[in-house]
Amino acid sequence: MIRVRGEGTDVLTVAGLLVEGGLNVDDLRLLPGSPNVSNRAATGAEVFSRGAGFETDYALAVLENWTVVTNSSLRGMVDEQVSRDLSRGRRVFAFVSYGANATHGFAWFVNGALVRAIFYEDFTLLGTEGDPLTEETLLDQPGDGRFVFGMMSLLTGVHLGDLVDAPYRVLVTNHAG
Repeated sequence: MIRVRGEGTDVLTVAGLLVEGGLNVDDLRLLPGSPNVSNRAATGAEVFSRGAGFETDYALAVLENWTVVTNSSLRGMVDEQVSRDLSRGRRVFAFVSYGANATHGFAWFVNGALVRAIFYEDFTLLGTEGDPLTEETLLDQPGDGRFVFGMMSLLTGVHLGDLVDAPYRVLVTNHAG
């Protein structure tokens, strides 16, 4: 998978995985650190506001047929194998939209396989994998966040507002694991 560039590390403002269906304990173990659900709740605005000081291992929200998994440093979110494993028998939409350097992109996994990935920085194509999806032709502005969230909506039925408005549960990592 194409790695998103930041200043020394991968720093993202809106990023995560949309996993079709629910996640069980075995699914969570696929994420680095094997996180567990805590009693702490968070809003979508907090979860996607790393610059505002939201630091946690992971956060999870359930949106009808999809589960959102995100974290403030995107640890594990850019790992293609995690998305492949989580997509076995279902679909996963991985997304990033980082306004500081205009980096935007998505990866679409179906039944353990990467079907399509496309990433832009400053409207310049960084790279692609897989054949273009029919849905890509329905959208203007490839290379900006609207394209990524348009693809998310077309492929999953989930809108950016759904992510922001959702109630999240904080997951904590077993740092020893």
